[in-house]
Amino acid sequence: MIFWAGRQSDSTRRMRSRQIVLVGSLVLLLGLVSRAGAARTAINIARASDTAPETLGGTFSSFGPFSLADPGIVAFQTAINPSPAQPGTTQGLFLSRKDEQGIRSLSRLVLKGDTARGAGSFYGFDTLSVNVNQNTNKVRVAFWASLLLQDGATIYEGLYLYTAGAAVKIAITGDLAPSIDPPVTFGSFGTPALNRQGQVTFWASLSDGGEGIFVYDPSAGLKLVTRNLKATPAGATGSGGSGAFQQLAAPAFNAAGKVAFLGFYSSGGLSSHGLFLYSPNASGAYDSTGSTNAVTVASSGMAKPTNWGTGGTRLSFVDGPSLSSLARIAFWGKDDQGTPQTGLILYDGPSTYTTLASSGATSVSSFGASGGAGTLTEVDNNPALNNVAGPSLNDAGMVAFWGKNSTTTGLVLYEPGPLFSPVAASGMSQTGIADGAGARKFANAFLFISSHAALPAMVDDSKVVAFWANTLDSQGAGSFLVGLFLSEESGPDLVVVKVIAPKKVRQNTNLTVTARIKNQGSASGSPETVEARFIQSDGSTSLGTPATASSTVPLAVGKARNVKVRLRAPAPVSGDCPCSVKVTVDSGGVTAEINESNNSQTVGLSIR
Repeated sequence: MIFWAGRQSDSTRRMRSRQIVLVGSLVLLLGLVSRAGAARTAINIARASDTAPETLGGTFSSFGPFSLADPGIVAFQTAINPSPAQPGTTQGLFLSRKDEQGIRSLSRLVLKGDTARGAGSFYGFDTLSVNVNQNTNKVRVAFWASLLLQDGATIYEGLYLYTAGAAVKIAITGDLAPSIDPPVTFGSFGTPALNRQGQVTFWASLSDGGEGIFVYDPSAGLKLVTRNLKATPAGATGSGGSGAFQQLAAPAFNAAGKVAFLGFYSSGGLSSHGLFLYSPNASGAYDSTGSTNAVTVASSGMAKPTNWGTGGTRLSFVDGPSLSSLARIAFWGKDDQGTPQTGLILYDGPSTYTTLASSGATSVSSFGASGGAGTLTEVDNNPALNNVAGPSLNDAGMVAFWGKNSTTTGLVLYEPGPLFSPVAASGMSQTGIADGAGARKFANAFLFISSHAALPAMVDDSKVVAFWANTLDSQGAGSFLVGLFLSEESGPDLVVVKVIAPKKVRQNTNLTVTARIKNQGSASGSPETVEARFIQSDGSTSLGTPATASSTVPLAVGKARNVKVRLRAPAPVSGDCPCSVKVTVDSGGVTAEINESNNSQTVGLSIR
């Protein structure tokens, strides 16, 4: 079990104990329908005893929370066995990613003892969030830290954003909170969530005894989303009906600036809770609950969705929102029967809910190395520890989550269809980690606790799943060896990384568009047909006739090539037309890819 310095438990600030665990033994569970997705391979990216980069010989000891961004970029927190040359370096944040040639490597982000802007030095770390900025394509990491002030005795909390090789302060204990009158300051902080715009949302306690959800924008500073005492949006129902927020938790974020979170509220002396979705208005502010910018997603007391299973009529608890760029939300629920069932639900707009998996109803048709079958008895919930792990949702509608049946705990990866794909299994040989007796095996039911909200597994848009696991020797015995893993489908993933075209062109003239095509998958694949077309600024209306170029020679993993397409500017156009050129690799869908949703890129230009 790992405890991180300077961290106060979230359970001291919430109505129920909601300590989140990361599951060490990971098992594939197949449910709903016995259909399997593509074969997957688990690879080890970091393990205990590996050398920690830039620590003068320190080694990884144990691993804390991690975060995943597309394609397969992992930021993680770890304890370090320090080297004699650098004895104070006992914790740090690190990054695992592939380079242009597809070779994965580790790099150091921040270490204990590094200078913290605005507050002495970093003293400890916990949860974090990694993403790739959609404008600059640069990796950024938002993280929680405990801070040792310059007096060498006072410890504060803070949130920081690692960008361009430096950690920039978001907020620390004692900073003024925005848009609250009379003025209050921040106390402690929860898990940050970073979107592809470089913005960060987070929970924080306040000096007046309250708490709130906030957004940090690098260009606009801090913004208030909502706080306790503010009214809940319309549609918040339950045993107490709608009312005012009492407590808030678990914010999730997407690139449009939408924030999903858990809120507890009270009305008529009774307590209820729900999940809510707040959106920024035209000026970027998060306005009142009376508008469509504040929506109730789900609440305690709502009718359970179809295909949930037998028994019970309503949900008694909802939690763990995961938000996609399309504003779809996967969340956890528990029903109201005597022995409650738990499950996962997908919210796809007002009154549109789909049961993804539920205990007592989701069947297990393939169960790790030993085979076997069974029905899930828990989904994203461990009653012995009162823990909710929470699902991870990507933009393709895939969901990674934790579950167990009568004998084993594990993971399942849900894909629309439904399809279910292996991630890892207790007892399964792990070829990426070997010892004197051969390949090691994943162990069973080893948990470590993070005092912040943290997921047991995350899935990105390239169908990569990141997870933490502990392993035993090849005979299923011996000492534990912990590590971080990625589970990948075997296949190509073709993307357009850059489009080069003139900024201005004349009607009825030819131009050459150059597209840089890269294979960021795990197997070679052919770009086949590369298509270029003009589109209007609305992004959906095509202009003129598209043109294509052939590129049938397979691209190896991590390799890239330029493909030129000869295109003719359309006519007639009235005045200057602010348009774009859209380039799509494998436009005919000939090559089966890991991710079929990332094949296009656009560049703006005008037609005169």
